[in-house]
Amino acid sequence: MGWEGGSGSSMMWSSVASSSESECPSARSKHSATLLGGDIYLLGGRNGNLPLKDFWRYSLSENKWEQLHPSGDNPPCLQEHTAVVHKDCIYVFGGEVGFSAENEIPLWIYNVKVP
Repeated sequence: MGWEGGSGSSMMWSSVASSSESECPSARSKHSATLLGGDIYLLGGRNGNLPLKDFWRYSLSENKWEQLHPSGDNPPCLQEHTAVVHKDCIYVFGGEVGFSAENEIPLWIYNVKVP
């Protein structure tokens, strides 16, 4: 599934259904999705009018979602934020908290190597 390379004429979109036994995140907008190694990390966003605070990892090799519950101070219900990767960390910057553009802590760091 997904893109396997080749000429422009063979490229196409396809849907990806995760393995049946895994739970998966709800539909959303205004979230961040970041690729690190063989995993996609999904943070926050909004489902309709509901701000979301959840954090997920999708394993490309296992075709499986897992909700993460990291220790420490977690970001609030962020939406319209950005996320980038450097080494083993995901840096999340800015965004709106709930429906307010105010964010007391504009930068959050998640280290994938720390349990």
